[in-house]
Amino acid sequence: MSISATRASRLRPKNGEVAGQLVDAYLEQMAETGVVGATVRVVAARAGASASAVSYHFDSIERLYVTAQAEAVARAERWLDRTLDDVAPSAPLPASAFPVFAAQVIARWVDQSILSQAEACAMQDASWGGAEAGPWIELWNGFWRRTAAVFSIEPEASLIIAAVLQSERIGHLAKWRALHDRAALYEVSERLIARLTGDATLLARPDVWRDKAEELSCRAVSFPELNAGAGRIAEAVVGAVDAGGEAALTHRAAAARAGVSLGAVTHHFPTRTALAEAGYAWLYGTIVALAGTSVPRKATHADMGLHIRSFLDVGLAAPGVRALEVFFLSATRDPSLADFAARVRYSRGLSTWEYLREAAPHLTRLDGVLMSHLVTGLGRMISVSPGRAEEILDRSAPLAERMFRA
Repeated sequence: MSISATRASRLRPKNGEVAGQLVDAYLEQMAETGVVGATVRVVAARAGASASAVSYHFDSIERLYVTAQAEAVARAERWLDRTLDDVAPSAPLPASAFPVFAAQVIARWVDQSILSQAEACAMQDASWGGAEAGPWIELWNGFWRRTAAVFSIEPEASLIIAAVLQSERIGHLAKWRALHDRAALYEVSERLIARLTGDATLLARPDVWRDKAEELSCRAVSFPELNAGAGRIAEAVVGAVDAGGEAALTHRAAAARAGVSLGAVTHHFPTRTALAEAGYAWLYGTIVALAGTSVPRKATHADMGLHIRSFLDVGLAAPGVRALEVFFLSATRDPSLADFAARVRYSRGLSTWEYLREAAPHLTRLDGVLMSHLVTGLGRMISVSPGRAEEILDRSAPLAERMFRA
């Protein structure tokens, strides 16, 4: 029995039928609404059980969440094993075949909404110090390590692959324009392999679909210019969400934190969508400003490992990072926020690229995306294993420097 399956079995109560129904109901509800909507009454009703059944079998809704996460990881492990079993007989395959496989895996993974949203909630929970992201990161790291062997990729590169594709995988939860989303996913996977292997043919290919998706998403959503009053409210939105999670993404919470009337908030931002856009715009501007004072802009391209460390330091120290996760992940479950989610997804890496263009003109817009994904993925790994921070950085920095050199 695998480690994740053993953990799920240990956490599940002995009276399996009702407990199992509650676990299933929790996972289904979490996929639709996130943790915020998976309340005792809602989950119990979905399972056809009484509210008291939750405390009887699990002591608390928090314990049910932990058990549901363990069950989701166990199911995901079986799914990934089957996926790798499908391709393993064809080994060895060239690295150039990897992008098709990676894009297919991620697209199919997102279609497993119960599992993919469970992972997303665990990643969001990690921002508050939750421990449930660790098994997910370990699971996917192991999967990409085994996959690298199938596709003739050096084992050490699997850390970079895992970090980049973890962030891209979460981004692909934003369902917008199916054709553009899938094609852009492939282009990211292809650019990743092009950079890791130095394949000149792959490096020369244009990134038509992702560029077009970025253009269209910018047309669909323009982040607001914030005057003093609106900026104060937007800052309050970030503070409320950073402290209280998705449940605090409300006009009332923003008004209370900003010390203004509810009418003042709705005057500036009449909808929840507008509230999220304003919060994100304020937060993005704050992080960019912080990066401007923290990141060495005049380094040569030989210092890409230093750049990665600098960007990572900014990300880990930036205010409102938890809110950033909430804004995006809540948008992936709310159809009214689809344009916003797409704008966030396809704006990724823009400031990173702009910072480095002068020092490293060989980098493309998509290289900026890869670097942003790498920093985010490594940051999540470090957040769940802070004791391994130096090890993770020492392993990744030389590879990053080699990847992004001219």
